[in-house]
Amino acid sequence: MRRVWAAGATVVAAFALAACGGGGDATDAGLDGAAVEVFDTRADGCTEAVAEVRAEVGVAEPGETADVASTPWMPEAPVEAALIALELTSSEGIAVDGQGRFLLTANDALMRLAPGGALEKLTDIPPAPGQTVVGCAGVAWHPAWGAVLAQTQGSRLHRWTEAGGLVQIADPIGGGPNGVLFDGQGRCLVSLSTDGAVVRLDTPDAAPVTIAAGIAFANGLALAPDGTALYVASTTGGAVFRAELSGEPPYTVTRLSNDPLLSGADGLLMSPDGWLLVASWGKGRIVGLHPDTLEARVVSDQPAGNLKFVASLAFGPGGDLDPACLFATRLHQPGLVKVCPPAR
Repeated sequence: MRRVWAAGATVVAAFALAACGGGGDATDAGLDGAAVEVFDTRADGCTEAVAEVRAEVGVAEPGETADVASTPWMPEAPVEAALIALELTSSEGIAVDGQGRFLLTANDALMRLAPGGALEKLTDIPPAPGQTVVGCAGVAWHPAWGAVLAQTQGSRLHRWTEAGGLVQIADPIGGGPNGVLFDGQGRCLVSLSTDGAVVRLDTPDAAPVTIAAGIAFANGLALAPDGTALYVASTTGGAVFRAELSGEPPYTVTRLSNDPLLSGADGLLMSPDGWLLVASWGKGRIVGLHPDTLEARVVSDQPAGNLKFVASLAFGPGGDLDPACLFATRLHQPGLVKVCPPAR
């Protein structure tokens, strides 16, 4: 059986799994070998497709926990980092859309990178009023929302869809929106670096609700595999915090680890085998942190120049963007980082 890991209703497949999104069908996305996100939002046209995917690959239903330990990914020793997509001169946010393509906040625009290497500009991102720098940060995708992207400079949050283009939402969102993530219920989580907090938007038109606070320069976000906890990177604190998602917000927040390897922590991503992957923007390396044992292990720190200002992380959606490999953006540096652990 093809193994998967689940974060609430959000599922990442390690092998053949196609996304239901944008009105598409999970069987016709043409993503054999892809690892993409599937959201159990029950949007029009998605209910049957999601059910079929769950039945085919043995995905846990919402509230159930899949076996994350059955899909090892974390390398035993550091591996080398390569560069791809050198047309990108600066990139920060990265996500996978419903058709198995990367979405990137890069080159002062929202870009799309297909598995075959085709790079497309979807829309320019203008500077906020009174700002001279665009300053875009994280991006996330959901079939019911489209792409949601944060603009740290000017504290704006945007939503982009094929039909509606770029629209500002959640105004005001709070100070310094940075990381963006959807939870298993299709709600949008946004870290606020200036405010040191995380807010939640239940719908695109909803007012932000503060769910976590007291995190210095809150940045990257990741969910625990069972959806019961949120992990938040603290860039200036060089640490990862954990918010227990129980009861009513704001939730209890504790510092999980401030291991020296986490200095300059930026983007976060949960690996298929349950490690928190951390992009160390300040030190130019990618680190794995086990949330239970707190073991910290370097995933890649060489060549050092290839990992300079590493920012956000995502697994490949398929094709030339290998789903077994980790990809990372680079702020004010050319190209994307590609890290592929040796096969086991």
